Amino acid sequence: YTISFLLVCLAVAIVIAIMFFRDFLTKEPTVSSNTFVTNTIPALINSIQIAIFDLIYGLIALRLTTNENHKVFSKNERSLVLKLFIFKFVNTFNAYFIISFLDPLFTSFSVCATGGI
Repeated sequence: YTISFLLVCLAVAIVIAIMFFRDFLTKEPTVSSNTFVTNTIPALINSIQIAIFDLIYGLIALRLTTNENHKVFSKNERSLVLKLFIFKFVNTFNAYFIISFLDPLFTSFSVCATGGI
């Protein structure tokens, strides 16, 4: 579970970095007037990150579950499904949790006031 936890933490850290990048774009004088760039580019980076991490973690979870050496196939399947569900849930929806819980703590984010990621 250590590798799974590290990958979840990495996914959360990347989403926070994307939000800081969006904040940087909104403060950059040459780019801030173009709302397409400030809103769309970070959203595209986030969706690409989600797709890449789902692919990578799918392969890692399969290998980790195989190395666990379960005696019964149903326990092997349950372990794989649990790993994939938890990671894909966190990877897909962590941006919403970060926006709802961390946005009030960082006044520079102001993601909710400007329309999302």
